[in-house]
Amino acid sequence: ETLRVHQVATNSDLAIVPATEGVCLGLTFSPDGDYVYYVTIKERSASVALVQSRAQGTLYQVPVLGGASRKLIANVDTAITFSPDGRRLAFVRSELDRVETAIIVANADGSEEHKLAARASPDFYLSTGRYGGGPAWSPDGKVIACVVGRFDRQKVVAVSATDGAETPVGSQSLRGIGRLSWLPDGRGLLMVGVDLRFLAQIFEISYPTGEVRKITNDLTSYNGVSLDADARFLVTVQTDARTHHLWVVAPGEDSGYAKKIASMRGTGEGSWTPDGRIVSVAMRNDRWNLWVANQDGTEHKQLTAFTNPVNVRPSVSP
Repeated sequence: ETLRVHQVATNSDLAIVPATEGVCLGLTFSPDGDYVYYVTIKERSASVALVQSRAQGTLYQVPVLGGASRKLIANVDTAITFSPDGRRLAFVRSELDRVETAIIVANADGSEEHKLAARASPDFYLSTGRYGGGPAWSPDGKVIACVVGRFDRQKVVAVSATDGAETPVGSQSLRGIGRLSWLPDGRGLLMVGVDLRFLAQIFEISYPTGEVRKITNDLTSYNGVSLDADARFLVTVQTDARTHHLWVVAPGEDSGYAKKIASMRGTGEGSWTPDGRIVSVAMRNDRWNLWVANQDGTEHKQLTAFTNPVNVRPSVSP
């Protein structure tokens, strides 16, 4: 992937990190606007990296107008967030050997790491995830907001930046929550969350009461949300997530020869069966379930009918 900076005033952009193997996630401007911090994950595609709950990336810093990237910290699993004075940063790290996740605080240059708080299974501090992720340091510097939970039940907590003590922000949970962004007055946060229709919408959660208000309510999905300095505008990525198309192409064959075998509201995930059929994920009656089809698209039928709303990531045994 290539990392580019777009200048809003002139509608021009500049490549600041050349094409590299892997995926660039967690883009964050330094408070003074001189640098961009980003996390790289050595995966072949963003779709693979985004579904890894413990992706283990590496944090880099690059000048906002381009130049040599500087490696700062290894084993970084979310976007970073800066303290209000810009001197420190925080992120989530997966401690695989301890089966826990931790909020790590370090100096802005990557030095003097220390563990602020930790959580064990099953309710982790959420890392990269499908909808992006990352903690958010409050404007007054007192707490770091973070998402906790598991795949289909997530909520927001406030962690004391002094001693790591944790306080729930309300009681409402969502099926998925993305990167958090504080309002400048510290009275709430913006976030992307998955609603009952399994669409990623933009929400506002008040602080400290935790009341949730839906900002968008449409048939598309959103990925990431960021506010300008005056909180007059926000920026996000909008995606039409209603329909996915499943294609088949022979190894090494030009993509122009690919054949579309199914169109469905699904996740785009699929797995081959030993007898040459394809298992994929699609939605019906507000539930994700597994479907199977021949490789030419015929006999496309529902394979499971689980009552649990989220049944994804199929893998077929030999």
